[in-house]
Amino acid sequence: MLCSHVLRVMEILYLEDIRAKHILKRLTKDARDILHQHLVQYQRDNSVNLSFTCRHSTLYPKAMEVVRMRDASAAAFDHVFAGLDALLLSGAPFAEKRDGYGFEDHMAGLTPGTLP
Repeated sequence: MLCSHVLRVMEILYLEDIRAKHILKRLTKDARDILHQHLVQYQRDNSVNLSFTCRHSTLYPKAMEVVRMRDASAAAFDHVFAGLDALLLSGAPFAEKRDGYGFEDHMAGLTPGTLP
């Protein structure tokens, strides 16, 4: 890996290419497949491994946007409400297969009276 001084010299000499041997894979777009095991659940492009926290922090802003759109007018309310009904019907088959990362799954593993 090249230090900032070498990069500055390359800039002065108008060199535009860095040899591949000096580029670490962890600094490229292809580094997604070399995550540590405890970080794999946060990988954005792998929806199966989304953690409990990541799922909720991703879903919550979208849900709030739907609520904001619904409050715009009576027509918007009717449209959003009909869309939510359609979403509930189309999403039901997906909700039947649980992967253990959901809120209900998380809470089911706790003994009553304890915090997660």
